Parts: sequence; C-alpha cells; structure tokens
Amino acid sequence: MKKQKKIHLHIGTQKTGTSTIQAFLNHNYEKLEQLNYTAFVPETDTYPDNSLQLRNIIELIIKTAREGGSHWDEHQRQSLLNSIKPVKEAMTDNIILSDELFWNTLRTSNQRTLFFGFTDMLQEFSELSVIVYLRRQDWFLMSLYQQRLRGGNMSGMRCHEWIAPIIKSSRTISNYELYIKHLLSHFNKSNIIVRPFETTQFDEQSLLSDFLNSVGLKKSGELETPVTRSNPGLSPTLAEIIRCLSVYHRTRDTIIPFLENRKNTQLFNQKWQHDFLSPQERIKILNRYQSGNQWIAREFLGREDGKLFQEPLPDIHMPWKPYKLEPEEVRTFFSNADFLEENQRAVLQEQVLHALSHPGMVKTRLFQRKIRQTIRNKLEKYRIASSKHRH
Repeated sequence: MKKQKKIHLHIGTQKTGTSTIQAFLNHNYEKLEQLNYTAFVPETDTYPDNSLQLRNIIELIIKTAREGGSHWDEHQRQSLLNSIKPVKEAMTDNIILSDELFWNTLRTSNQRTLFFGFTDMLQEFSELSVIVYLRRQDWFLMSLYQQRLRGGNMSGMRCHEWIAPIIKSSRTISNYELYIKHLLSHFNKSNIIVRPFETTQFDEQSLLSDFLNSVGLKKSGELETPVTRSNPGLSPTLAEIIRCLSVYHRTRDTIIPFLENRKNTQLFNQKWQHDFLSPQERIKILNRYQSGNQWIAREFLGREDGKLFQEPLPDIHMPWKPYKLEPEEVRTFFSNADFLEENQRAVLQEQVLHALSHPGMVKTRLFQRKIRQTIRNKLEKYRIASSKHRH
C-alpha cells in the first residue's frame, strides 16, 4: 500500500508572524525538499510553478459562500482537484500549506462547509493536521487595526471605534474558542495543533523553531532565516496620518507611497511606543474572551490553570492618553515627503490638518458608509434570490 502523505495545514491566524514563516519556507524551498518536506505558501515568487494559488482557493470559498453556495458543484470540485495536483504529485512525504486567511473562512456556516469540503479533497490522499497560532486578543486586535490602516479603508476610525463592534459580535475572528470548536466539528482533536503566539512560549523562544517543531521537523543548520522583516509596523506619526487620509481615500493607491517610502527619512523610522488602546480597554477585551481562552488552554495545552497566555496583563494604573498628532508634525512630515509631487503634498497635508481639526467628520462619513453598505447588502440579497428563482 502506498504511503500516505502528511499535510500540515497552517491556517493562521493573522498577525502571528505568518509572513515571516512563509518567507522562511519559500527561502528554504529546496533545502526543505531534501528534508522530505514541500512547502506551498501564497504568492510564491521563487518557485511559481509550485504555487498552489492558495489565496485564489480562499477567495473562491468566500465568493461562493457570499452567493449562497454551501457545497462545491462538480465543476468547482474538478477545478479544485486540478489545483491541488502539485500537492498530490509532490515527491516528498510531508507537505506544508500555509495561508493565514484560511482562519477567516471559519466565520460563516457556508464558508466552513466549503473549507471542510476542500480539506476533504486533501484527505483523500493524505493525513491532515491543522496548525493555528493564537495571539492574545488585545495585541491581536491592535495589530490588526494597524494592518487595516495600511489598507486605507478605515474611514478615519480610531482603534477603539473600530474594535467596539468586533468584540460585541460572537462570530468575530478574535473569538478563538468558537473557531476552534468549528474545527473540532470536522477534525479529530489530535489533528489540531494550537500554539500561543508568545516568544516565551515558543520552542527555543523562536517562532521559526516552534513552527518547524509543530510540523515535526527540528530546525536544521542548513535552513537559513531571511534577513528582511516581512511586515514592519507603522510609526505613531505615520499611523495617524494614514488614519486621517482614510477619511477621504478608501483606496490603497493613496496609502502605498507612504508605506513604500517610510524608510527614507528618520521621521518614517520612528518605532511605535504608544498603545492604540488604554489599559482599561485592553482588560475589557481580555475579560470578554477569558473563559474561551481558558477552555483552549485546558483542552489543547493540558493546562489545568487555564492560562493560555503568560505575558503580564496591562497595568490599569499606568498613565495613558491617546496619541495626539500635532499640526506642526504634519507640516514637518509632508515637507520631508519628497516621494510625492509638490501639489499632491499640499493637498494631502491640507486633508490631514482638516481631519484633525474636524473630528466630527469621521462619524458623518461612517454613517454615510453604513447607509451605502446597507443598500448594497439588500441589493445583493435581491440579486441572489432572483438568480435562484430563475434557476
């Protein structure tokens, strides 16, 4: 009987060093093959012939679910089977698939059914384990907010304004207990590996060593760590400028020049030394998820004390106030932004200064956005219902 492959499906979450892991896997592709491992990561540049186009699969899951689909039709199934041929035909016994957005497909019932249908196709010729890293929710949500800022579509929201509706929802991606239970509905507990995203809890205090250990591979001296950091953070000044610009611009096109050129001057190189949320707000978030985190710690890490994360909690007695961007800082920033045309500099500077002096604009824009989104949702539901009726 032919030996089954073992697939290690790394599903996230976001903001847990996934870019670093994927860059490492891509950088060491050939050396990993010599160790009997083949790695597939999103947007593989070095080995495009071996790219599984994982992000396309995830987008298909989300698109199909949004259109009301809950199962793969025959055409879709055949397309997916063709897309995973590189996995089936790989010469190694161990396969690593890594894409942090798989975690997001657990959000709705239809998406989960489609995701599990995809994993069933993989399990037709392999043994499959699921690996997920979890970051303490206050750090996770602050980091995710920063990532959304980079996307340029925050409509001027500050971190606490963006997080408020998230922690009220039971289906949010920061509700780790719920999502892990979704995985348990389809996979054996022994095939789900949960790792806390904390340096002190990593194997050898190294994320890469910890990940390799999770896929059954001790770090070898032959494997090299890429020098560049894949996903650096924003400085306080840059974060606030991008937030103000997002009142006016919802496209990444306006934001990208800032991200690409932030290393050019000392101003861009400021490190973030200020939390987006107060200690009280962070404690409120942690209390919201405390019981779920305790369940995960007991069930998957064997910790009777229910302690999933070990870093010290925020000190509510520490002084804190929101970071305030001063007009003079804005003018200094744009005077150094030589990657922009002079007239564009002037326009963007004026927009930032106007947003700072008119904070009420944000609520007005958000209200308008909510109305537009409600109308779009109703039109989409009508379109789906009409399509089903015709068929």
